Formats: sequence, C-alpha cells, structure tokens
Amino acid sequence: MIMRNAEVSCTLLQNLEQLSIEKHVDDLFTKFVNLIEGHVGQAFPLKEVKRQPNNNKTVKWFDSELIQMRETLQHLCEINNLIGSEQTKSAKNSFRKVKKMLCNEKFISTASNKVKAMWKIINETRNKSVKNSQKLSCDMTCDDFNNYFINEISKLGTQSNNDCDIELCDIAKVSHIKVREAIDNLKNSNSSDIFNLNVKIVKSIKDLLIPPLAKLINFCINYCVFPKCLKTAVTVPVYKKGDTNNQSNYRLISLLPIFGKILEKILFEQLCTYLESHVLLSDSQYGFRRNRSTGNATQELVNFISQCFEDRKIAVASFLDLSKAFDCVSHKLLLKKLTAYNLVPSSIQLIRSYLEDRHQVVKYKEQLSDCLLVRKGVPQGSILGPLLFITFINDLSSSIDSKIILYADDITLINQATSTETICVKREETQSRAEDWFRQNDLSLNANKTTTMLFSLKNSDVPPDFTTSAQFLGIHLDAKLTWKVHGDELANRISKNLFVLRSLKNKVSNQVLRTAYFALCESHLRYCILTWDHASICNRIFRLQRRAIRILAGIGYRDDCRSYFTSLRILTLPSVYTYIKFTATS
Repeated sequence: MIMRNAEVSCTLLQNLEQLSIEKHVDDLFTKFVNLIEGHVGQAFPLKEVKRQPNNNKTVKWFDSELIQMRETLQHLCEINNLIGSEQTKSAKNSFRKVKKMLCNEKFISTASNKVKAMWKIINETRNKSVKNSQKLSCDMTCDDFNNYFINEISKLGTQSNNDCDIELCDIAKVSHIKVREAIDNLKNSNSSDIFNLNVKIVKSIKDLLIPPLAKLINFCINYCVFPKCLKTAVTVPVYKKGDTNNQSNYRLISLLPIFGKILEKILFEQLCTYLESHVLLSDSQYGFRRNRSTGNATQELVNFISQCFEDRKIAVASFLDLSKAFDCVSHKLLLKKLTAYNLVPSSIQLIRSYLEDRHQVVKYKEQLSDCLLVRKGVPQGSILGPLLFITFINDLSSSIDSKIILYADDITLINQATSTETICVKREETQSRAEDWFRQNDLSLNANKTTTMLFSLKNSDVPPDFTTSAQFLGIHLDAKLTWKVHGDELANRISKNLFVLRSLKNKVSNQVLRTAYFALCESHLRYCILTWDHASICNRIFRLQRRAIRILAGIGYRDDCRSYFTSLRILTLPSVYTYIKFTATS
C-alpha cells in the first residue's frame, strides 16, 4: 500500500513546473503531507490497547525455569516460617537474590529495546518515577495552558549592526543525497507530530519519500516559502514542581512536524556552514556550535580568573539570566541582523516565511486546545531555532568592553581590577550596558536569577549583594577557586549513586552493573575535569571511584582494587584526566 501511495505522490509532483508560483507551494506541501498521513494511517492504524495485568503468567520472559524457581522460593519461605533458623533464612534470601538476578537478565535479553529495559531496572532501584506519569490533581484544560504560555511571552520585552564585506549567502537547492542525510540524522522518536507521523515511520519509508520530497524542498527554496502546514507545533505541558494548578510550574515540550524538521536540517547546514566559514559568530559564544561545549566555556572562565590571580588582581563575574530568551526573539530584529551578515533577499524571505505565521496547540489529557498564533520567538524544539538565536545575540559581545562568555542564553560578564571599589564601578557600568542592549533587542533580564560573585585570593570585603559561591554551567565556583564547594556537591552526588550500585549488585549482571557505573558515577567525575582536576578534591573523588570499583568487583571495603580497574576496563581518575587532556589537544 505504501508503494502505491509513493507512486501517487510522484504523479502528483510530475507537473510541479507547470503550476504557477508562490501561492501553490503551501497547497503542494499540504497535499503531499495529507497523502502520506492518510496512507500511513491506513498502514499503521491507531488502536486502543488494553493493558494486561503485570503478572508472571502474561509475561513472555517468565519461562518454565523461572516458574520452577518461584515454586522453590515459596517452598523455602514455608520452611523458614516453620523452622525460623538462621540457616533457612540465609538459604531463602540467597535463593531470592539469584532468582531476582535471573529475572532481570531474562527481562533485558528478551526486550526489543535492551537499553530501555536496563534503565527501567536501574530507575526502579533509584526510585526515579517520571513525575508526569503520575496522576496529577490538576483542574486546568489544554486551552488554559495554551492561553497562558502565549500571553506570558507577549508581556516580556520592551522593544525600544555590523556590516560585513564578504560574499553573499544564498540558500541553494539540494540533491536526493542531502535529503537522505537530513532524514538519517533525525533522532529516533516515537512521539507523533500533528499529522500523527513520527521519525521511525518516516525513516522506514524514506526510499519512497525522498524523490518527491526533494522536489518539494527545492520548490520551497526556489520560491522562498516555508510551507504553512509545517508551522504548527503540538506542545505538551510537563509538570516540574509546586502547585499543580499553577501554569508557571509547567514547561512546554514542543513536537514539530517531521517534514518541517527535514527542511530545517537542510537550511541549518547551509546557514551554519556560511556563518562558521566566514567567522561571523563571536568567539565568545560556545552554545550550539560544532567542537564547542560547556567544558570549553568553563575552562575559559577559570583560565581568565586564574590569570587575574597571577596578576594580583581581583575579578567580578555577573551571571545573567534572561527570561524566556528563545521565546522573546523579535522576528523583525533578527531578519535585520541576518541582512547585515550578507544573506541575500531570497534567503531572508525564506527565513521570514519560516519564522512568521507559526501556530501551536497544547495537548493535555488527550485533548487538543484551539490553535493560537505565536507572534515572536524562535520555534522551541527546532533544529534551526538555536542557530538563529545565537546569531540574534551575536553582537552583544561587541557592545560590551569587558570579558564575556556566552553559552546560548547563559551570559557571563567578567571584569578585573586591583581594588574592590574600582571593580564594583566597572561591574555596574558593564551590566548597565548589557541591560541597555537587552532593552534595545526586546529581551528581559531576570533579576531574581542574576547573581554576582567576587573572585580574589585576598580577604576582600564582599558587597552584601554578592554571592559567596555560584553555579556556572554545572560546576560550582568559590571565591578562591579552591573547588571545595564543587567537591562537596560532586562527592554528595556520587555517594548517593554508590548506594544505587550496591542495590543493583544482587539484581543485575556485572555487565549491566558496569553500564550503571558509567552513567551514575563516571559521567559526573568526567564533567569539566580539566578545570578542577588539579585541586585537592581529587583525592576525595578518587576514593569514591575506588569504592565504586570495589562494589563492581565484589571485594571488601579495604581490599586493593588496582587490578580490577584493568579487568573491568575502567580508567582511574588521573587516567581519565590524561585521556581527556590528550584528546582535547590532539
């Protein structure tokens, strides 16, 4: 059936060139998407499935061996109840552990998604339940959510460049190969868009879709139109914490049309290549860029402060927080800035079409709200949106005469001086300039989440509105960069996860336990290790790592674990630092 539908799609698009121009682009893409939606709906119909009770008789992996073990365990329990000796109790508990481990192994080995099955067991041990899977007591409707989030954005911002002499950027047409790459690069997901299509379905029939889809995409590029049918997002409110009847305690997850993401991916690759190859993006920006990460940003900040210490100076860092920065981007200002970067009018028109006339609906309790117009901002959950945002905020660094570090909308301003009085004046002037820039660009500073911190090796008098420690992109900073605060936070997090490893020890195989170690322990000690590995906290973290290895190896608390690092193929903390340092410089 799908093959026949693809033939119909190709027939529909054979006369593309004969159609008159711009006004038919939306119609063509709408017909194409509706055609795919209809036939996919027939090939993959939605069915109402009743959940079976989760008992052992209906579970496929609960085979005859486990049934026999269950009967044996019941028999051991009866004997223990009658006799009640230490021997019968020990035999019962030992057999229960063996049975539990075998159950988990069979559950993982027979699952279609073994990674998901593995993490289900790990999260059950961690008592991690997804908040939104719980039945929340909430009286709000999907329309209440939609009206709140649309109106909340319109309240923010009070709206009140650089010319470059380089070649023009013109969005070019694409080949079938580029369309295939765009589809392959989409992340697999079961979430359905407004057309009830998901990435897995599109990938399964990509060979049939690519020829007509490539023609349609090139048609859109040629006539500078982003199809209207691809500009409606389904948003799902996700509960965070607090009062369940307060909309501000929810965040929206946006599900965009799959075909829109494919077209976005093609536009992203061309625009990103143009901006990076001509070095148009600020060197201070570390977010959403290739070969740049939070680790690079944190290292830049720490190196700057360390150099201040070497020069016998003090530094003040202001960690600024913008209110809903991505949602408050002015389309008019963004297009004006893109023009300054030498995008040709046709490319500007295509991006204008991409940004404007977008709509969203909220899905809540299986109900869809009315469709409302989104008047500003870059689309949440989009591929092109983050690149447009960092382009929009790109000229901030040239407007500030102090050190600035950007990670998307996380903005850090750093000043240095020889005295506290001088640096406080500099800090106020710099932050004032930044606030002026925010006002001119229709962005709002969140004063409640903005913090300022003084870094000094001297025991300087700290102004009362300054904080004594601050969190920057996941690391915790203190005034003298001793890393004690970060060490406490890191040790506390790893210690909690060591308890999880102990709980898993008798429930899963060594392979699953090793996987849990990498996710729960090593991922934390690896994060930004180049910035803090020289500090005294390393000894404390290394002790915790050795404790984790002893749990994995099943040896005593004080037993030597050197050989087990090799047998488990796990790097020691100093080796992790050396490896990351080598790969970063090579």
